[in-house]
This record gives sequence, structure tokens and C-alpha cells, in this order.
Amino acid sequence: MPLSSKVGRASLRDIVLAATGQDVRQCMQCLLCNHRPSQGMDLVIGEVMQAIVRNDASVLRSRTLWGCDDYLLRDPRCQAGLDISSVILTLQREAEVRGLAMAGEPSRAESG
Repeated sequence: MPLSSKVGRASLRDIVLAATGQDVRQCMQCLLCNHRPSQGMDLVIGEVMQAIVRNDASVLRSRTLWGCDDYLLRDPRCQAGLDISSVILTLQREAEVRGLAMAGEPSRAESG
């Protein structure tokens, strides 16, 4: 059962932490992951990380979650050691659980 399906709704940070072991509070806002965003991304990855920290659920509607495959294929490096791909995949899954996945966009879990 997804963490967010339990009584009450866990924060996005807690959901990502439980699913991936990645504590996005470690994001240093170093801007390395913000370099050269892919077409179709409405937020840069650093903004996604900060939205998770703020528990801003609007990030689950972001086109970045579904439009960053090209970016992730470049294997972005995180100075704090965060696994950006696993964080994005977890957000995709959470968007699906909440019924917020963009229509016609398969998650990386479905395609992989």
C-alpha cells in the first residue's frame, strides 16, 4: 500500500524518504541540476526538490515529472548525492495515487 494511502496523508518529503531513502532537505541549491533543463519541463529540478521540502503538492501536477526523461538520461549529478531519478519516479507514482498524473503519460515504472 502506498504510504500516502494510509490514514492521513504523509508529507511529500516523508513519501520520498520512505520510498527512496533520499532526504531532499539535503539539497544544497547548488544549481547543478538546474543546468540545461529539457524542453517540456515547467520547473527545474531544484524547484521540484524545494517544493517537496515545502510539501507543495502542486509539484505533482508539474509537467517536469513527465517531461524530464531526456534530462534524466543525461544522468544529472547532485552535489548532495541525491538520486534525482528515484525522486522523480516516486513523485510520478504519488501523482498517480492521487489521480494527478498527466493524461496519456505513462510513468517510468510502466515503461521500464
